Amino acid sequence: MPEPAPKPQLAYCTNVHAGASWGQTRANLERHALAVKRIVSPDQPLGVGLWLSARSAREVIEGQRIEELRDFLHTSGLDVFTFNGFPHGDFHQPVVKKAVYTPNWTDPARADYTRDLIAILARLIPEGAEGSISTLPIAWGNSTHVARAQTTGAQLSSPASEISNLKSVISNLKSQISNLKSEISILNSQIPTPPLTAAAKNLTSLARELHVLEQETGRLIHLDLEPEPGCILDTSADVVRFFEDHLLRQVKTEEESLIRRHLRVCHDICHAAVMFEDQDDALRTYESAGIEVGKVQISSALRIDFDALEDDAHKQKALEALRSFAEDRYLHQTCVRSSPEAQPVFHEDLSDALDALKNTAAPPTGEWRTHFHIPIHIETLDPLATTQPEIAACLNSIHRRHPHARHFEIETYAWPVLPPEHRAADLAEGVAREWIWLQRQFDAFR
Repeated sequence: MPEPAPKPQLAYCTNVHAGASWGQTRANLERHALAVKRIVSPDQPLGVGLWLSARSAREVIEGQRIEELRDFLHTSGLDVFTFNGFPHGDFHQPVVKKAVYTPNWTDPARADYTRDLIAILARLIPEGAEGSISTLPIAWGNSTHVARAQTTGAQLSSPASEISNLKSVISNLKSQISNLKSEISILNSQIPTPPLTAAAKNLTSLARELHVLEQETGRLIHLDLEPEPGCILDTSADVVRFFEDHLLRQVKTEEESLIRRHLRVCHDICHAAVMFEDQDDALRTYESAGIEVGKVQISSALRIDFDALEDDAHKQKALEALRSFAEDRYLHQTCVRSSPEAQPVFHEDLSDALDALKNTAAPPTGEWRTHFHIPIHIETLDPLATTQPEIAACLNSIHRRHPHARHFEIETYAWPVLPPEHRAADLAEGVAREWIWLQRQFDAFR
């Protein structure tokens, strides 16, 4: 008899609050999270996806504040079962942009930060419970960038070639052989480890630590790689290749189940939509590869189909509205598709896509999708639209393809940088509207 699917756990992500330090994090939980709870869940615990910066997490551990945090959450009725472990630094500084992708998974600092989050989460969830930590999809830069980085390493002269070139010298100068061996050893150490190999090594090491943690405490925690436009992993196919070509090759066959249990994927609906990746196709890709969805981030992107507008005047109006979303704090990757059959053109930021129009007098064409997390209850921002329908498509598919996915997190960190006319007068009220809307969507699938 198949194991029954677990009850979904809903949360909203607190990376919408500033939180560079532990003191700031706690103050904003008291100010905003408790206000959201009073509106949507006055008599029951409110699910919270906690974001702690590296500094904040270290302060909690070094200050021995985990018990203080757990007591505060318990008495406040806040239920933390998932962490957002993507932003390492201050996610609310004036300019974040690509800084959010540092340190990447080749850097030990990323693993150290994640270990801190694991140590805290393991003390917050009860024995027998499941916890998740969403994380960076390796690094910024698509697979082309990675191949170029690997090629650079391969172009370094190899020890073997140097030995070949020096054979005649060695035959006449046998006394120098020991010196040449030393030089070869040094040269070997200078050849860089390919980025994906280094990242896979760090991730598999953490997976083993999580396995030990589960054996010792009965608490299952998994790291969930979150594909994002423009990153090394920005589609479901990228994730599958990384698992098959790197993660699973790092371990013995008997460890494969361990890797699959503790390394999963965080499916961000907005991110898939920006890449024009069909929600069901993405989830089917993971299902076919035996990769679990550890968390779903409920999010919505900005969208406009210029070809569907009546005339140039309407296109110009939509273009001006779109310009108001080109702000300075976050990166707003943008894909433009000229037709349903065409390959989307990727721009690193909305400002880049808009700048590309300056070289032509023709009105904009095609469908544009921009990585700007729009409040999920908003369907249109006239004259612009959103990818809100993708949320229903994902929920419909996830129940069929990944029935054991249980962590669902509203992630609308962009509330503070929305154009003024679209911001909520009160952040807690805005988040509450998102929560109520999402709860209705879940009720429809029961």
